[in-house]
Amino acid sequence: MFVYIDWCYERNIATPLVEMNTTELDGNLARFYVEARTKKGEEYSRSALLGFRNSIERHLNNNGVTLKISKNPVFQRSNKILDAKLRINRRAGKENVQHKPVIQAT
Repeated sequence: MFVYIDWCYERNIATPLVEMNTTELDGNLARFYVEARTKKGEEYSRSALLGFRNSIERHLNNNGVTLKISKNPVFQRSNKILDAKLRINRRAGKENVQHKPVIQAT
């Protein structure tokens, strides 16, 4: 959630998330998915990008705005962009999956 809020602040998007109409939110999410980078400037992992969408949806639902971003046809544009971004990252080998070392039984 904070990554999206910081991204909005950097782009002078002043409308609070819960006050955005669906068209505005869809456009902002589409831009966010394309531009989102870590502090080191690297691409976010698949799970992080999907987590951003889920946390935004959860935040809206907890604040009286009932939406299902992943299934709602209103968010078709941003979801297509997210899917394309995930495919591009996978093909380029940039999924950034960090596996923990195997725990050895003693």
